[in-house]
Amino acid sequence: MLYNISLISMLALVVVPALLFSLLILIKGLLNFSRTGPGIKSEILKHYRVYSIYALLRLFLFVLIINVFLSAIGFFIYLSVIILFKSNYSPIVFTVISFLSIGYFSFVQFCKNLLFVPSNIILSSQYSMSNFYTLWQWLSPKKIILMQWVPEIIIAFLILLAGNTLLQDKSFNLFFVPLLLIFIVAIIPYVSLEFISKLFSFMTNNVNNKQPNIIMIGSDTLRKDRVGRIRNTQSITPNIDKLVKKSISFENCFVPIARTAPSLLSFFSGLLPWRHKIRDNFSEPTDCQLDVLPMAKILNNNRYTTAVISDWCGTDLAKFNLGFQWQDLPEDQWNLRYFIRQGPKDIRLFLSLFLQNHFGRLFLPEIFYLGGVPKGKHLIQRSKSWITQLSRQKQPFFLNIFFGTTHPPFGSEYPYYFKYADPNYWGESKFSMARLTEPEEIIRSQKEPKEAFDLDQIIDLYDGTVTNFDDQVADILASIKE
Repeated sequence: MLYNISLISMLALVVVPALLFSLLILIKGLLNFSRTGPGIKSEILKHYRVYSIYALLRLFLFVLIINVFLSAIGFFIYLSVIILFKSNYSPIVFTVISFLSIGYFSFVQFCKNLLFVPSNIILSSQYSMSNFYTLWQWLSPKKIILMQWVPEIIIAFLILLAGNTLLQDKSFNLFFVPLLLIFIVAIIPYVSLEFISKLFSFMTNNVNNKQPNIIMIGSDTLRKDRVGRIRNTQSITPNIDKLVKKSISFENCFVPIARTAPSLLSFFSGLLPWRHKIRDNFSEPTDCQLDVLPMAKILNNNRYTTAVISDWCGTDLAKFNLGFQWQDLPEDQWNLRYFIRQGPKDIRLFLSLFLQNHFGRLFLPEIFYLGGVPKGKHLIQRSKSWITQLSRQKQPFFLNIFFGTTHPPFGSEYPYYFKYADPNYWGESKFSMARLTEPEEIIRSQKEPKEAFDLDQIIDLYDGTVTNFDDQVADILASIKE
């Protein structure tokens, strides 16, 4: 019966299946090792052996933590059944149910990512995405909700019934204390920043400034000829079109160099690359200390609060001393230690299924900010939170919001990646531009003719990202109006 189970036995029943499952992931990751970023020569890696071991153990620890939580769900299911039916427990049955719990909820997370953010799987999968097309066809938002919430409702019902039984037996602490702790740890990553920002807005008073607040919204690799483009008799950017009609529109704006870092530097300094000296994306640390006066510093000198926020695409904004007082940015993605910390693909894939949330951003940003994975919804939430907080202070503010929505490999969120695409297309570029997830692939592809690409599909994907960004702009404008 339940009373014969010691606390140590309970802990072992949860941890052992989680440890075994985590070791399987670790072994598979090492056997099929594939790191992000460019190829690294072995003589360079010799200097990073200790750091590589540290990075791997760190990732393994988070894999274990996630699996312990998933295993605990199975543990509480079986424990509830034991309490309700007053039966004896079997360690073997406990272990099997824990394994099933880990497997099922991992599968649900995989399905959620496959439907809503397939790029998250593409960038860490060892397998061709065509292997998952049949599963993708079967999935829908309603089915995902059923797969997630029906078991959770059943589990909650079982736990409540078992808890009521325990209360009658005066065994409250044995069951509910660990359950409460697990619930608190589980719910923290899913607390909505948008809800917090709205709550904060009701708790504070409006502040009127004589100087205007400034909000800049940008998207990396957004082509001018896509703004207002007509498809199926409708514009793919209806919200930006409305904004243009009541705004000043600059028709002759050109980037000095078609690269992110030098273009951003020219934008924020008003200087050409020969003057600010940044001509590519791979600047030495000494070059990042600019001797120019950028826009944010000028505004700082005029009593403005300045802030910048971005997804994986905004690493250059953190690399240079642009003068922003507040930065909500990922660290430099073209960094050897950063690549090493992202670990092998199999480990990275498992972690990325569960850490596309606030918890992942705080504790494993190298997984959360994986290059090429769209972060629009999360960036929108954080942008709204920043707008709310900045608008409640006495000083005027300047906020720069920089999206990677339209950046290659053009992998947008649901439903934008198939909004314009041919439903009969089943090639490798169904969800995002294929064969361009590694730097070596990009270099090789530039030597190939356009016949080597599914160009029509890629254009359709790109137009989907543009509409995605257009809706993001509308979301931010609605938040500003509110």
